[in-house]
Amino acid sequence: MTTGKIVCHTADASTKPAHLISLNEGSPYTSQTSSMYDIFLTTYLFDGIKIWDLRTNRPVLCFKEHKCRSYSCGAVFSPCGKYIATGSEDKSIYIYDLRQISHCHKVMEPQVDAFTSIAFSLKSQLIASSLNGPIYLYGKGK
Repeated sequence: MTTGKIVCHTADASTKPAHLISLNEGSPYTSQTSSMYDIFLTTYLFDGIKIWDLRTNRPVLCFKEHKCRSYSCGAVFSPCGKYIATGSEDKSIYIYDLRQISHCHKVMEPQVDAFTSIAFSLKSQLIASSLNGPIYLYGKGK
């Protein structure tokens, strides 16, 4: 980066512009195989989430069950690197398991318009904000 040299360019990533790029940063509290740090995700309107491998510069997985057509719905890797959580325009949060092709869990909130931003905490909690204002915290009960 310090020389400003492009080392890779992917012209055919999607027909739509990516509205989010997120690296798997891991956590100091969990261990992952070194190859898990070579993946990142991109999200697109109408084109879902693509999981990319930096070593091949190609998508290795694509998740499209959540709805993302009008708003940028956030997506994030879990601290353990095994899951991805994403907001959706169908009043839901989808949790995708990177070892499967479909979602493994769906949380629905009927009073929400859409979930637009999402984050994992290190304590196995999920925090999501909705288009109509409220913030939701999911996790183990007290």
